[in-house]
Order: sequence, then structure tokens, then C-alpha cells
Amino acid sequence: MNAIERLMKEHRQIESVLSALEHFYDGLRVEDEAQKDRLRKIVDFLIGFVDTVHHGKEEKLLFATMYKNGFSKDTGPIAVMNFEHDQGRDLIGVMRGIAKQEINWTADDRAKLTNAGRGYVSLLRSHIQKEDNILYQMAKTTLPVDVMSELDNACMEFDDAHLDEITRLNTLAVALC
Repeated sequence: MNAIERLMKEHRQIESVLSALEHFYDGLRVEDEAQKDRLRKIVDFLIGFVDTVHHGKEEKLLFATMYKNGFSKDTGPIAVMNFEHDQGRDLIGVMRGIAKQEINWTADDRAKLTNAGRGYVSLLRSHIQKEDNILYQMAKTTLPVDVMSELDNACMEFDDAHLDEITRLNTLAVALC
């Protein structure tokens, strides 16, 4: 599987967990320990898989490769993707802060959680479409074959180096969905 196929496959898994997050905040009426535990697991996946693994590969490997091959860091599609990654991190931060609370959630906490969850789902669904249909296609059609081959190998090495964590997070994703 090449790097772009690998990243797109990860998008499908991320979308499944986004659906689980939607279901979570749609059912957020009264707090209980099961909800807190579920939120902690969702946040664990979002931080561990979406941000660290998936966005890690994009930022450290794909985007870096694209920069070396003439793409701009400051304007254009990669700048937009990086900005959206940062927006997502901010929204995850809100969810994480509420998930870590030992005290009962207030109505304000639930409202913040719902707004952050909805914002994150909306942001990521749109973000994924842009990457799948624009950025990844630009990479496939613009980057030389030998560069794409190096990128494929780098993504495989990244996954191998993080195999235990990726396996744990894949299992978590299945449990959440």
C-alpha cells in the first residue's frame, strides 16, 4: 500500500470514530461514569491516532516532502491543512479538559463539550474531503515517482516504529464504533 492509500485508509477509520463522537454528544443529556469513560477513550483516539499518528505522517513526511518539491509552507493547500490541524488540536484540548475533570460536568461543561465535538466533527469531515480530493491528488500527480517511493517507505517505517501504539488505537477505534 502506498503512502496516499495508507493515509486515505486512515481517513476511513477516523470518519468512523467521528460518527461515534457525533453519537456521543447527541446523547449527552445526563452525565454518568460510562459517558466520562467513553469521552476519555474518544479523546485518547483523537490525540493518539488522529493527531500523533495520522497528522504526524502528514506533517513530518508528506508535507515535508511536498515542501522540498516546490510547495509553499505559507500559502496554498498545505498552509490550510496545517491551520486546520491546529484548529482541531484546540477543539481536542477543550474535550480533553472536560474529560479529565473529576467533578461532575456542569450544564456549561456539557455545552462546551457539545460545541467542541460538533466543531471538531465538522472541521475534520471537511478537512478529510480536501485532503482526499485535492491535496493527496496534487501529491500523486506532481511528486516524481522516486520521491513517492521514498515517501511510501517513510510511511511504512513510521508505522513500524509505532506499531504497538497503532495496534492499540485501532482496537480502541473498533470498540468505539
